[in-house]
Amino acid sequence: MTAERDTTRIVRSWLRADEHESADRVLLSVLARLDATPQRRSVWPARRFASMNRVTQVSIAAAAVLVVAVLGINLLPRLAGTGAQSPAPTARASAGTSPMQSIAAAPTQPPAMPTSGSVPTGRYTWSGPTDAITLRVQPGWTAIGGGAALAIHAATSQEVTFDSWFPDSAHEVTRVYADACQSNGALVHVGPSPENLVTALVNQAGTDVVAGTRGSITSGTILSGQPVQRVVVTASPGLDLASCDIGGLQIWANTAETGFLALRPNYSAVVWIIDVGGERLIFTSVRGPEADPDDIGLADGLVASMKVVP
Repeated sequence: MTAERDTTRIVRSWLRADEHESADRVLLSVLARLDATPQRRSVWPARRFASMNRVTQVSIAAAAVLVVAVLGINLLPRLAGTGAQSPAPTARASAGTSPMQSIAAAPTQPPAMPTSGSVPTGRYTWSGPTDAITLRVQPGWTAIGGGAALAIHAATSQEVTFDSWFPDSAHEVTRVYADACQSNGALVHVGPSPENLVTALVNQAGTDVVAGTRGSITSGTILSGQPVQRVVVTASPGLDLASCDIGGLQIWANTAETGFLALRPNYSAVVWIIDVGGERLIFTSVRGPEADPDDIGLADGLVASMKVVP
């Protein structure tokens, strides 16, 4: 097929490229409010007095007048420039916010991953058409592929890359090569679940696959406890990659065969497959034959830092 020949040509080329009222009115107003306002039931029963003598009644009346007088004074308008100070506002008033405004705002989503160049240390967002995750990037990474991937020592034997393959995107993984070496015409459809993809990789000719390693993302992240499939892909022992259709291995391709996972001789790949709400999220890391173990650890750290954007 022509498309297959074009894909082969593209892959071969790639492999070779290195967030004031009166007191009476005040009293009436208070009494009316008391009559009209439902009162909270006391936890303890209210104490009742059967009778009161005259002296007691007069004393209570005098006390009531005093309370009303104080209320009236306090209700008088305050005059500016008298030198009197207003009572200090409470902490809630000083905040100048309504009860609804006092609710903590949702944290701001981290910025999108840079599209190129060295990526400063920090948390970034990777988004697909229907899903998004955030992850923390440590020093050393460079954005490549328009921000769809990261790399350390790109196009060298020390290379370590980290790629995203979001569902419903141009890089969605839908087909796997039945034979990674003799790949022309060998693309087969793969189902939507993580298990479907793992099975297809295990059955792939030309590769040696260590699969079924189940684990969970580091505790403390939103993905904590989420099942993860981790698959390691290398060439089959003794396989002469020079005899392969592209001089290397083709693992999978997107529907348009414009995005693919391929391995140069002596390279390996680690695939993380995560089921989030029925969506299969895939991340890969390709490692060169002389990749530094610390750089490989940085790739593992990206996965450990992941959080799903609700």
